[in-house]
Amino acid sequence: MEITVTSDILWLLIGLVGLGVLVLAMIALIRINESLNIVKGMLLKNESNIDESLENIPKVLANVEEISREINGEMKNIKEAFRNIDETAEYTASAMQFVNEDILYPIKDVLSIISIIRDTIARPKKKSIFRGKK
Repeated sequence: MEITVTSDILWLLIGLVGLGVLVLAMIALIRINESLNIVKGMLLKNESNIDESLENIPKVLANVEEISREINGEMKNIKEAFRNIDETAEYTASAMQFVNEDILYPIKDVLSIISIIRDTIARPKKKSIFRGKK
């Protein structure tokens, strides 16, 4: 059984494939049109809200700029406060070092000397026969 493909059959097959592609393209265009109609409906339904939002954008941007300026100012204040805290911490550490070196060490030395003198001068206590009495 031999099948011979003539140019007529070939053109018929190409035409059927072309018709199929055309049908698919039409279906795609119909779906795109339906989607665009849905988007159009949503835009029309929300047109007043969109217009109001677009009108408020300059106000919102102005508020954002004002807030940014205020935040920058506050950040400068916070930076200055941290600098003051750092200076205070350094001063406190210096003062504590002064107290430790110039006051506590000499007091410790004086107490050590007093302890040595007390141990040298102290007489042994007499033991009593009765422990509860002095």
